Amino acid sequence: NEGPAVQVTPFESGLLHEIADLLTGLASERHSDSDQLVVAVPLRPGCLARVRELLAMGPPLDPASLGLDSHDVYLRDAEAIFVFRGRDVAAHVGKAMRTPALWRAGLAWQDCIGGRPRIDRSARIVPGDSEPAFSWASTAG
Repeated sequence: NEGPAVQVTPFESGLLHEIADLLTGLASERHSDSDQLVVAVPLRPGCLARVRELLAMGPPLDPASLGLDSHDVYLRDAEAIFVFRGRDVAAHVGKAMRTPALWRAGLAWQDCIGGRPRIDRSARIVPGDSEPAFSWASTAG
């Protein structure tokens, strides 16, 4: 037994499952042309303060243990933009979706998620002139 049992309750529209399906589907894909994965998650109005609190707690899994080089989260009024960078990033993030810690974190976000997440394969979604609300970079060199 690796930890306490987790009871997963669905969102009113099943958004946690949609995020999981979206990211676990990536684990089977190869994206050799990109070491970056950008996931945009729509936010409900009035949730930015709560999202900042959640981000201040840090990621539910150690990004280094996932094989990431860096991980940033940018906030806009209506969405959180998660940027993951590293070799085989889609596979690593997809595998992470199977861990209980990530599901527990998803449950903490449930009142803030306002719609279906989307993956953007271009860097245009990342605000070029703004600082991330959360940032982590590997110290391995």
